[in-house]
Amino acid sequence: MTYYSLIYPFLIYAIPIWGGSNSTYLQTILVIQKKVIIEVGPLIHSAPLFKELGILTVNDIFQLQTAKFVHDCINLKCPSQFHNYFLYPTTTYNTHDIRNLNLKVPKARTKTYGLNSVKNKGVHIWNLSLI
Repeated sequence: MTYYSLIYPFLIYAIPIWGGSNSTYLQTILVIQKKVIIEVGPLIHSAPLFKELGILTVNDIFQLQTAKFVHDCINLKCPSQFHNYFLYPTTTYNTHDIRNLNLKVPKARTKTYGLNSVKNKGVHIWNLSLI
């Protein structure tokens, strides 16, 4: 209960935006999260504690919250600015095929521009959840 009242709110605050940042920054947060979890339980390694306590790592929280954001945008349950943020491709062929249910990946201006944005990461997380 202490974790969910003191730590978790800071992790989920705007995580779809900052959760796609450089892995070195996320690794620092994960190390701090592991230290907190180890203080809660008697085990030396944090992985069994995460599972035993039902706590998600910062990477798992990012994927969950981003998938929720994409779901809300697709179902028009988010602010109107985001109603067209994620779109399915318009097709004239068989739409019963699961491959046609994937969202469109936004066009990038350069090879690396926007790869870690919520728009790009959201599409990839959503499409992986359909598999």
